[in-house]
Amino acid sequence: MKKLSDYPSKKDIDLIKKNTLVAKVSKDNPKCFIVKDRESIDELVDDLLVNAYKILYDKNIKIIDFSLSRDSLDSEAYLTIDIDSLDDKNKVLINVYAQRNMIKLTNENGEKKATFSVKVDNNMDTEELSKTFETWANSFFFQDVLYGKMSIEESNKEVLDTARRYGFILKSIGEIPMEDLPFFRSMEYFDYMSGNFFATEELAKKHNEYVRIVGRN
Repeated sequence: MKKLSDYPSKKDIDLIKKNTLVAKVSKDNPKCFIVKDRESIDELVDDLLVNAYKILYDKNIKIIDFSLSRDSLDSEAYLTIDIDSLDDKNKVLINVYAQRNMIKLTNENGEKKATFSVKVDNNMDTEELSKTFETWANSFFFQDVLYGKMSIEESNKEVLDTARRYGFILKSIGEIPMEDLPFFRSMEYFDYMSGNFFATEELAKKHNEYVRIVGRN
């Protein structure tokens, strides 16, 4: 059986390759690190965390950070999720885990995080380690997409605010040429079915699928 030291980290993936696998990261929204599609997870995420990452992705929960590789031997293995991407039921679950000291909650520059971590050594069963994170991911509820999404009004406000920060003097979004709008938007895909902008086309499909299955609130 392979040891943890046999698994390299994928965090140092070539930047050019990485840019083909993730949604555009806005200069004004560094939180917008989102995989372009489910298939990209295999190349972006540490091998032992791919299944857990996919479980959370399928439940429409945003993962902020991860580590389960030889690099984890110097510290710990972990999965970190964006609390603001959770619906009310999953936030209740996070609070329960926090009260039981099963996770660590942090708030860095307004970014609220929940981290599930495990102390590791090179003698641990890597399959069991992987399953531990899968079990934690499976405990969450299926929910709507609450990240990587903006209404038309929110997106237009973002465009104006960003343009003004770049020194443009504008009264309305109509003053910006259509071909220049994508430069100012962090959400590039407009979904006509829901009337929202999304970071990726796949997120739009996931939202519409949730509405189809569960219904609109």
